[in-house]
Amino acid sequence: MGWERFCAAGVGAALVVGAASLLAPARAAHAGGSTAAPYNGGDHSTYMSCSPHQVAPSCAASSAADAGRGTLAVVASVDSGAGGTLPGAVISQATAELTPTVDLGRATAATFTVHMRVLDMGASQHDMGHSYVALLATASCDGCQTAAEPYSYPAGPGDETLSFTLVRGASGGHLATLHTIAVASGAVGCDDFCLLPTGTAAAHARVLVTGIEVERWGLGSPTIPVFGAPAPGSVVHPSTYESSCDTSCQPFTGEHLTGTAEPGMPIEVRNGAGVLGRVVTDDGGQWALDVTLPNGRYAVTATALGPDGHATSAARAFSVS
Repeated sequence: MGWERFCAAGVGAALVVGAASLLAPARAAHAGGSTAAPYNGGDHSTYMSCSPHQVAPSCAASSAADAGRGTLAVVASVDSGAGGTLPGAVISQATAELTPTVDLGRATAATFTVHMRVLDMGASQHDMGHSYVALLATASCDGCQTAAEPYSYPAGPGDETLSFTLVRGASGGHLATLHTIAVASGAVGCDDFCLLPTGTAAAHARVLVTGIEVERWGLGSPTIPVFGAPAPGSVVHPSTYESSCDTSCQPFTGEHLTGTAEPGMPIEVRNGAGVLGRVVTDDGGQWALDVTLPNGRYAVTATALGPDGHATSAARAFSVS
């Protein structure tokens, strides 16, 4: 399990979905727009780890997802037992998940706003024990960029809202799976200076998904892209920098063109009739293109290649020397 690691431009089309009737038939954002299907079922899992260094430790975890009511329930507890003789930890963790499916249609991106209501919860701390409850939300679709995973640690019962944008671009899948997750975790630990760890930690929560808003981007006539850099009339000197980082950051020498458009929008950058390159805006609508240009004067345009139309910016003039 990986859950234990917790420690815009343009105008979109909005789709609001209620969870009281579990994503009852959604209202289309516009003619020919997409709708959201009902929850396709509930999934839940548990995670427990009792260290062999502990003497008679106990762990308990349970979880449930009720697709009919849109609720998530999680319980996790640990007890270090009589203590141990070596550094170690007792960890108990439970997760519950609901996974509605949303049809993005031809949208280039979708912003999801998930509303959750914590009906009841508890998290205890004692001696070397620590526990917490966390809420997460994310979405995925075939060929789409990995979406952010916003999360929150509720302090008690009340409303929580998580929002993020899934970038589909021009080639990602049309069906997106939304993941709404509740996690309960408890741990009792001992470091090198502790020989007799004792303590308990327990957490529980019951969460209702009260609503999901889906704002789809890139439909209809796209907004006109906006240039950021280079500045109008500026003189650009080639520079060396890290263009992009993977396992090894490769230096790049050239020019850095930036701007904004709708999230997930394919952008084609041209100098006159010549294409300098294509990029896709990120979840915040930002785009950047690194190019190597000979010395000279340029008048560069950016065109948003929307699924239902194109829009081109005014030319951005600058010089390279």
